[in-house]
Amino acid sequence: MGKCCVVGAGEIEIDDKRKIMRVGPHTLKEGDWLSLDGTTGRVIKGQLGTVPAKPDDPDLQTLLKWSEPFRKLGVRANADIPRDAIAARSFGAEGIGLCRTEHMFFAEDRIGHMRDMILARTEAERKKALAKLLPVQREDFEGVFKAMDGFPVTIRCLIRRCNEFLPRREELMVEIAQLESKMRTRRD
Repeated sequence: MGKCCVVGAGEIEIDDKRKIMRVGPHTLKEGDWLSLDGTTGRVIKGQLGTVPAKPDDPDLQTLLKWSEPFRKLGVRANADIPRDAIAARSFGAEGIGLCRTEHMFFAEDRIGHMRDMILARTEAERKKALAKLLPVQREDFEGVFKAMDGFPVTIRCLIRRCNEFLPRREELMVEIAQLESKMRTRRD
């Protein structure tokens, strides 16, 4: 999903109302950059430049060449969208081990339709939202299959984890508090 996770961050203090975070002597406000080292878990203040992985890296190619006569397993990647499938193939993946259909709907232009589908009160509302999702999902599957060029693709059908698509509890609580405040102001 392109997101790094750092655990064991008990020293962090978050002030939702002021939109700030304190870690030891450091205070960060909403919008400030943090960089995460996904290998070590180190958190770095500021935005670090990144270097994209290169499938044609000579050291990588040498290592792969040395290991090829001894390997017994094929390598399959997890890829949910065409861009990821293309990257996987460029690094030599021999298929997709898992294509999670629910991950196809996280993009900004899709998640709203997914939420509409989940929260639909009628079958007609649900069908309307699904009609907006179907073409983009078909396009993604075509792109994944094209990138795999005949290699196998394992697809997991959409699972019912609605929480991934809906706002987090904290976001909802802030929104409710803001609405209550507005209502009190109007009454006064």
